[in-house]
Amino acid sequence: MNKYVFSQSEHGVKSINGTVHHECSATPLNLEPYRGIMRKRVIAAETPQRSVQVLGQDNQPVFVPGASNSMPTTGFSDFIQSKKQKIDNKEKATRMPRNELMDVLFAAFEKYPYWSFKGILEHTKQPSQYLKEVLQEICILNKRGPYASNYQLKPEFKQRPSQAELDSEAQAAKDDEGSNASSGDEDEEEMETINV
Repeated sequence: MNKYVFSQSEHGVKSINGTVHHECSATPLNLEPYRGIMRKRVIAAETPQRSVQVLGQDNQPVFVPGASNSMPTTGFSDFIQSKKQKIDNKEKATRMPRNELMDVLFAAFEKYPYWSFKGILEHTKQPSQYLKEVLQEICILNKRGPYASNYQLKPEFKQRPSQAELDSEAQAAKDDEGSNASSGDEDEEEMETINV
């Protein structure tokens, strides 16, 4: 099978220049000069042709961490500060008695009718699992609507009188006893009539 060598002139005319009778392939020896040439080719291919330069105010170059390959890098640990702070053993939340926690929660729900779990957790400073147990007893978790993922008191606990109301009622009862004691002449009890 013969192979032909073609050429094309400047005017687009194609012509046969010759015929190939024998085919051969040459492989270079694996010598040090050849390796150096190939290493340079690989390095040239890996280097980017364009580089990004960050400009600050007054068109002065600004150093951006990780943007320069010429600077030795020690990793991002030097540049980025961790946001998590370690909690000391002294600051860990300790459980308060259940009834005290419920009083704190009722006072919080008197202040605001809807609370997120994160807000209640910060307000009460209680362990999250313990707080979830108590909240399941006294609250409803809204799953959709404008107050989604917020807790609100169950209807049976909404009618609970506040501590201020209880104090005012106790004060009124003391005042009534004091006024009755001063009049003191009549110790009559009012009786209710019941018809059978």
